[in-house]
Amino acid sequence: MSGLTEAMNQCYGTEVYYTHPLFPNFYYTEGVKVFCEKANAYWFLTDTFIKLQKSFKDSSFVSIHLRVKDDKADLVFCDGDDKELMRQHYKYTDCPEGDWHFFFIDGVLLWHMEY
Repeated sequence: MSGLTEAMNQCYGTEVYYTHPLFPNFYYTEGVKVFCEKANAYWFLTDTFIKLQKSFKDSSFVSIHLRVKDDKADLVFCDGDDKELMRQHYKYTDCPEGDWHFFFIDGVLLWHMEY
């Protein structure tokens, strides 16, 4: 089990909500903050908020998967039934491998175990 996986397994609730300076109307939880810090992936937060603001700002629920393998990644946005709505491919990332799952609910981005 990777260090990131272990850290994320500790994120199952939140007491603090954070804002991104470019997206003051969106919030994110401690689990998302831990992911961004441990994975060195603040790009994930910025790219996710850009996509949410452009395409999903009126959505009350979006499921988000970051799938990383072989230094490549796909950021996949789905509806509540896991129907794919949008995909962004990255040719390179240093984010640790894995399938990282998040939710965007009523303006808050959270790690799936915090739901």
